[in-house]
Amino acid sequence: MGGFLSKCRRGVGVAADVLDKVAFPLLPSEDQMTKMTNSELRTRILKTVGTTDLHLNDARYVSFPKESVEEFLASSRIDAIKYQRDQFDCDDFAAVLRGEFLQWFGTGLGRRGGDHGAAFGVVYGDLRTDMDLPRYHAMNFFWGTDEVLYIIEPQSDAITRWTDFADNAKSWYMVL
Repeated sequence: MGGFLSKCRRGVGVAADVLDKVAFPLLPSEDQMTKMTNSELRTRILKTVGTTDLHLNDARYVSFPKESVEEFLASSRIDAIKYQRDQFDCDDFAAVLRGEFLQWFGTGLGRRGGDHGAAFGVVYGDLRTDMDLPRYHAMNFFWGTDEVLYIIEPQSDAITRWTDFADNAKSWYMVL
């Protein structure tokens, strides 16, 4: 494996097999995913988050059951990478987890002839859980089949509903 993940391994001292030997779970069946247009997903996210700079790059998307994302996260080894300020910090964790998710999704759905993007992205903002503690941070997010926007802390695999900390958080930029 070359490219970005190889650079990440060299940069943070992760053993070569941490990212190369990941056995992903099976992708959920198409009837377990919800299909929607770019416009439908945009409306749902903005209704949940409010004002943000939202970039959706595909015409159509599918959302996933939370349980499938939890299974994916359990197989991912991104959280085994050592945090290093500026060299491999929150935005890098979020970018690598998104790439790994898209690899899992693209490989699995591609074999079934799917033509939708994954409703799984990166959010940047003041993502605090307490008003006294500003937290300028990058995390992952996905739109669940239960019509809930979930946030993922890629350094720990913790999944939280956006609404559980929305009073204290402010999204600046979201991309998928």
